[in-house]
Amino acid sequence: GFGLPVQRALIMLGVFVLLKLAGRVQQLWFALALAFFFFLLWDPMAVYALGFWLSFLAVFWILWMSGGAVFKLGWLRGWLRVQVGLFFGLAPVLLWQIQNMSLVSCATNAFAIPLVGAVLTPLSLLWALAWSLIGDSANGLLQLASWLTDLLMLALGWFADWRYALLHVPVRSAQAMLLGLAGVLWLCTA
Repeated sequence: GFGLPVQRALIMLGVFVLLKLAGRVQQLWFALALAFFFFLLWDPMAVYALGFWLSFLAVFWILWMSGGAVFKLGWLRGWLRVQVGLFFGLAPVLLWQIQNMSLVSCATNAFAIPLVGAVLTPLSLLWALAWSLIGDSANGLLQLASWLTDLLMLALGWFADWRYALLHVPVRSAQAMLLGLAGVLWLCTA
């Protein structure tokens, strides 16, 4: 479908691509601010949804941890830095708003995101292309994608069943969340 998360992702991606094609993107912060502006034009009531703020906060942390410029860190160092930054950057807001957070998200994201993005999605698209050309003979690709998805779900289920997979906290004040965010910012700049 074309739900709000998809709309946010398309607007963010569209703004970045248009700025990149126009040769106007020097800092990704400008693209994020422009996407924020356009999304509020598209749906002003989105400010009342936690998902809206978490999406933009997650992109903010990704930009912060990658330096905010259009350049590449070493791939492993950059990947680890972003994952840890997202974990600690979103923690105060998640704990304040929903009183829990996943303690295994760094570990699960480390293998789930590359598997889905670099293997399962291209494999499924390749199957769709091959199926349109050769029909059911291409179903082996879909079977492979299904098998890999089952393994992924088994691994994610194992992590989710771990006793300490979630951290639950009692309701906290806004001041506690702001203090937590300030601590995270300080740690990221240290």
